Amino acid sequence: MRKDPRLSRTMSIGMVGMVVLGWSLSGHCMEEITPVAKIWANPSAFHRHDVVLEGALKLIGRWEGTDVLGLPTCGPIFKLDDDSGDIPVMYVIRCDAAEVGKVTAMAGGRAIVHATIEAATVISTADGSEYRTRAMATKIQREEK
Repeated sequence: MRKDPRLSRTMSIGMVGMVVLGWSLSGHCMEEITPVAKIWANPSAFHRHDVVLEGALKLIGRWEGTDVLGLPTCGPIFKLDDDSGDIPVMYVIRCDAAEVGKVTAMAGGRAIVHATIEAATVISTADGSEYRTRAMATKIQREEK
């Protein structure tokens, strides 16, 4: 019994495609870094959009509150500076001292921040709108050297 060469080629292409798809979904593809200046140029265009930021973190405070179920949440508030500007970053997590300490320890270093941008209009002026903009971090990781 002979194999059909077209079937063999199709299966080979399919296997290569599955490997490439698995590799890209596992995070090996480079994510596009959004400069902070681009966000400040048009905050409303980024409202509720996910971005990846990269820069130096400076700890400026700590947030404490509760989630919708009344469970305690807290986390550090950073300023991320990427040389094009800076933006406040809130990282809200369950109040676990070890986790909060681990994230807070990143202050002073460079990090990659996955976040959702919130750009709330607070005042309308004659020349446009003024925004209260911040990044709500979903993941913060030390930048690999």
